[in-house]
Amino acid sequence: MKIRAILLILCFLAAFTSFSQSTNPIRGLYKYSTPAVTTLPQVYTYFEGTYIYEIGEQYFLSGYEGYNFNRYAGIISLDKNNHSLLWKYIDTTHINSLYTLTYSTGLVKRSDVLMMGYKEEDDQVLDDSLHLALFDYNTGIIHKNKFSIDTLQRYMHSTELDYNLSALSGFKTYFNPSIISPALGSIYTKPYVLLLQNDATILDSIELPLGNVYANLPIVQGQLQYTFPFKNAYLSIGEQIRADGLHPNNDFFGGSPTIWYWNQDSVISFQEIYKDFSLHNSSIACDWVVSADSKKDKLAFLTTRSETCNNGEDVFKVFVNKMDSTFNVQWCEKVGTLPQSQYLYNDNPQLVIDTFTNSIFVYGNVTNQNNTFEPLFFLEKRNMAGNRIFCKHFLINGDPQQYLTSMTIANNGDLLFAGATRASSDSTYYFTYRTDPDGYDQAGQYLGIEVVNATATEIGIFPNPSDGIFQVSSLSEEPMLITMLDQQGKQVAVFELNKLSSDNSFDMSEQATGVYFAHISQGEQQWVKKLVVR
Repeated sequence: MKIRAILLILCFLAAFTSFSQSTNPIRGLYKYSTPAVTTLPQVYTYFEGTYIYEIGEQYFLSGYEGYNFNRYAGIISLDKNNHSLLWKYIDTTHINSLYTLTYSTGLVKRSDVLMMGYKEEDDQVLDDSLHLALFDYNTGIIHKNKFSIDTLQRYMHSTELDYNLSALSGFKTYFNPSIISPALGSIYTKPYVLLLQNDATILDSIELPLGNVYANLPIVQGQLQYTFPFKNAYLSIGEQIRADGLHPNNDFFGGSPTIWYWNQDSVISFQEIYKDFSLHNSSIACDWVVSADSKKDKLAFLTTRSETCNNGEDVFKVFVNKMDSTFNVQWCEKVGTLPQSQYLYNDNPQLVIDTFTNSIFVYGNVTNQNNTFEPLFFLEKRNMAGNRIFCKHFLINGDPQQYLTSMTIANNGDLLFAGATRASSDSTYYFTYRTDPDGYDQAGQYLGIEVVNATATEIGIFPNPSDGIFQVSSLSEEPMLITMLDQQGKQVAVFELNKLSSDNSFDMSEQATGVYFAHISQGEQQWVKKLVVR
């Protein structure tokens, strides 16, 4: 009897867990009004969460509130289950200044507090300041330190090194009248790291060296983007800015991605990343690191590449790269599938390593050069061998006014986005958007409109989801048979496309909204596609 009761309880718990996972109310799009920080109408203000984190039952967005040319660093705490604001902190100390720029460099998560660093630039203050603020998860700010720093220090991103230490990566600027470059005069910069302790104090500052294996190509600047813990030491990634290797007078300069491997006692090694990489001319400098992530001694990063390296094309392209544990580039692949003569992927692309699926996500905004008012997002997933799993292009709920500002991998492997938009003529809002790892929310709705480019062994069906009218693209002109099944496996429609052309379509608008499976055959090829009618 006891065994039967235990089995009944286990069955109930399993059913409850299954039901909870299938409904999952935290997935989907949720909008929040922009916090008011001025007496101006809200249409003039906006909040951008440039970093998003999930801790327990809360989301934390750090970024800034802006209006006109001013930026005020801030952090917002949200209840992820009730989709409500718990607390906010916006630093408006200099709100009456003509020009104030403060921006979050990210959050460092601890067991009981969050630490946010941000730098302040103000028109009424001679020296800039670095602020390190501590926040209780439940109540908000509890302590803030302000440090007067050199005006010419800049910091890009903060990262956690270990439980007691974090890093702010950037550069420090110097003036040397004896060094004059055609492009930059007497200004030069060096890579610079601040080491921070848990009590929001500065432990140390580290200036990393510049150097070049190409002795004939002068270096004028260096800067860091990120610093990570790596094999019992630290790994910083950024650029050395040097002669580009193409112009004979060395009067054009570009970025050469570089890593520095170091500890607090010495620099163990540093090198230009593309050195000896066969798919890149390592003597040419034309790449800039725009995003990087490191988890479990895996390092992946994004670079934007100027037209210098793109066979004369007047376009910047984005490449995703992965390095091995000995700092050699394993692969470098171009991001995106749309024609890059028209669509630009270099509008704030970001990269995240997903340890759940051992893969790499790249996301960002896409610019249509033929219509700059037509925004589009992309989400690309690759495995650790560099193979593209998918590249999806979409608008969230079809709203062209929204734009993405950050993404992270949630605690259960979901994709968690943050973004912002102008909602109407008298208000603005920011939003969170959560999907499963393949981009579907709890209602079975795909995260947006997928654009699929057909390859020699593939067909494309788009938009997906749609109102029922689907377009078909294929590089083959062979007839195609499409059999549509619902989620119960029942056949609901059959379409025969006997002569394929660029405008082939089939109509599912008379079917109920929901998820369908298209079983497609063309010659000897067969596919199954998941389609959504909304």
